[in-house]
Amino acid sequence: MHTPMVSIIIPCYNAEKHLKEAIQCALDQTWGNKEIIVIDDGSIDSSLRIIQSFGDRVIYRSGANQGGNHARNLGAKISKGDYLQFLDADDFMDAEKIEKQMIALSNAPPGTIAGCAWQYHFCEKPPVIPVAKFWKNYTSSREMILDQWLGQGFLAPHCWLIPKEIWHKIGGWDETLKADQDGNFFGKVLLADQEVCFINEVLASYRMTGASSVSRQNSKEAAESRFRSWKALSAMILSNDSTSKAKQAVCCWGSAVARGIILRGGFHKSGGAMIGYQMLNYVFRHYPSDVRNFFHNSWMDMFSKIFGLKLAIHFSILIRRTRGFLGGER
Repeated sequence: MHTPMVSIIIPCYNAEKHLKEAIQCALDQTWGNKEIIVIDDGSIDSSLRIIQSFGDRVIYRSGANQGGNHARNLGAKISKGDYLQFLDADDFMDAEKIEKQMIALSNAPPGTIAGCAWQYHFCEKPPVIPVAKFWKNYTSSREMILDQWLGQGFLAPHCWLIPKEIWHKIGGWDETLKADQDGNFFGKVLLADQEVCFINEVLASYRMTGASSVSRQNSKEAAESRFRSWKALSAMILSNDSTSKAKQAVCCWGSAVARGIILRGGFHKSGGAMIGYQMLNYVFRHYPSDVRNFFHNSWMDMFSKIFGLKLAIHFSILIRRTRGFLGGER
């Protein structure tokens, strides 16, 4: 009987602080038939030495810096596994994560993808589990992305375990994106439309390191990537689904992404923030009735009737900013 192989792919760029722990958690996975692939994306710290210290227990490649998505695609290209497990170099998984998902997948239809519950991991305070209504099985993964967008939530990238054939089917990771890389990739995975097998147990930890470059995440290029990613996924959703739920999901997530861009940009109409304002205007123009449906029966609905919808949206942004809401960036 064939035992499927899982390829664990770890992209790495100047990740010396947590890289050893990430590689070790991959090696510690109780699923026996696995390979660990680490792609060093031009690190200038001690990352490569850390990778080499594991000897032949890991497969690695090292080259010039070309971005995280290039590293992920390279790892997938050289992988031999039937399933792909992507793991960022500062995150970690429970030792039984892959085994529990593979056991569940063995009883599911071919092509099924697996997810799991997860938690935010902080250095100086207890973990936070962002429980969401979409933490469940789905017969259609397209329904899951609608529920995610309506609930303004997501699964951490390493929650997922996917058949390698889906990576081929959707064309891999978009190497042109500067932000929302995992949101775009796993959005396309969900829109490939297959069943979702969800393990409602915390098996993945998403480390809140604060290591991401604030200037890079707030840049105009990052904002443009978020806008472009949302537009592309929205077009894919609406090409096959014209229901009210689909339109409201597109509107809801578009508004949330635009608010986040504006907040990251310092609320000024310049640079990245300007893209956020352009995105809000795009949502208003293309989905006017759905924007109003989204705010129906809320204080926003009353506020918008008095002062106008655009002012209501901007007021909500100001409220969130005063509360220190920063869009969920680590």
